[in-house]
Amino acid sequence: MSTKKIVFLGPSISGKTITSRRWRNYDDTRYTPTMGVEVHPVIYNRTRYNIWDCAGRAVFQGLTEGYCIGADGAIIFSDGSNIDTYLETTRGIEKVIIVDTRQSLPNISILDQFL
Repeated sequence: MSTKKIVFLGPSISGKTITSRRWRNYDDTRYTPTMGVEVHPVIYNRTRYNIWDCAGRAVFQGLTEGYCIGADGAIIFSDGSNIDTYLETTRGIEKVIIVDTRQSLPNISILDQFL
């Protein structure tokens, strides 16, 4: 079984943790802020995806670049109803690009919370 590292990036309350829970068939939809990072495995088509759910709070933003190292892909979340989250999404993309100059990060996707 192959293993892939996928990093979830974006501001607080943009849907990162809820998406991770849904992919793991975990029904708890209560909002619980992520502290630093939470890593959860999801197995799909004989591939283990380690989902790195990174905290969106500003106090943890300095750690995000380190979490991107070695990632096979990144999903950047945003909230289309809030212009501030779009601005924070731009910062998330910049962090991925900074890491990507040192490695080849093949897949970057941007998700809106309400899609």
